[in-house]
Amino acid sequence: MRVTLDIDGTGFYSKMKVTVAWITLRCLSRGNQYGRRSAGGKFHLKAHGLKISFRTSIVIRLILGDDKMRIRFDLRRQLKPKQSLWTKKDGKMAGEWRRSLLEVLV
Repeated sequence: MRVTLDIDGTGFYSKMKVTVAWITLRCLSRGNQYGRRSAGGKFHLKAHGLKISFRTSIVIRLILGDDKMRIRFDLRRQLKPKQSLWTKKDGKMAGEWRRSLLEVLV
């Protein structure tokens, strides 16, 4: 299972949320986590290879501050892909996936 996060905002508080989420995902995924700037300049994080259930991934996303609408969509749609992060939005491309927190925040 994977966990993806879409953390809104670009200010100090949002960067603190990204830092806490990054450290938590690093502990859960043993260093197999990535981050990038979204198309709107906000933040996307993901961690792969977690040995958890879908319900546990929802709880982790809630605790780490994922966008509530994304969580609601994932709980409602049964047969569609879950935890999608857009690569392009409003004609803007998201950044490349990075393995370093500093590269994501700067």
